[in-house]
Amino acid sequence: MKRKSRGQSLVEFALVFPLMVMLLFIAIDFGYYVFIWSEVQFSARRSAEQASRMQPRELKTAPEYWVTAYSGHDPCLRQIQREATRAGGFNGETQIAPTDVYLTFHMTTNDPTPSTNRQAMGLGRIAQVRVEKEVTPLTPLTQWLLSGRKYEFNAVSRRTIVANGPSFPMVIDGADYNTCTD
Repeated sequence: MKRKSRGQSLVEFALVFPLMVMLLFIAIDFGYYVFIWSEVQFSARRSAEQASRMQPRELKTAPEYWVTAYSGHDPCLRQIQREATRAGGFNGETQIAPTDVYLTFHMTTNDPTPSTNRQAMGLGRIAQVRVEKEVTPLTPLTQWLLSGRKYEFNAVSRRTIVANGPSFPMVIDGADYNTCTD
């Protein structure tokens, strides 16, 4: 005797489909987060390499350069900014902005506090770049699971200063010079 099972597969599909969609959304968001993490790491590494070869020439008293605030006149700082934003995002949400990049100089490798001393920009000292990026989740499921919070990525890259860059006269307010190359 054969049982009637016309609706059985439809019920099984209705039970399994939400789980499959949830797994698909999780896989999409996981790939999205790995991509952004990779871009933030790349951005910090590239800009720290640039900072180790060409330090900014603008004198300042704060221990940390927020790259956007000081990039107006200093071509070396603009070049560090360009290297940081080279990490290509596929939309405005994933693109590294100059406001996400911070630059500090340290006297030694183990020195946790940034130095305001110009000697911290000398050969053998440490250039450190920190990139902080906030991103909203890509799929509605993850937005709901995170209750609308953004996901934050941070990367820090340190490099030993290997060159002092080109020689420039001291920057005078309102003055500009053209390039940051030898």
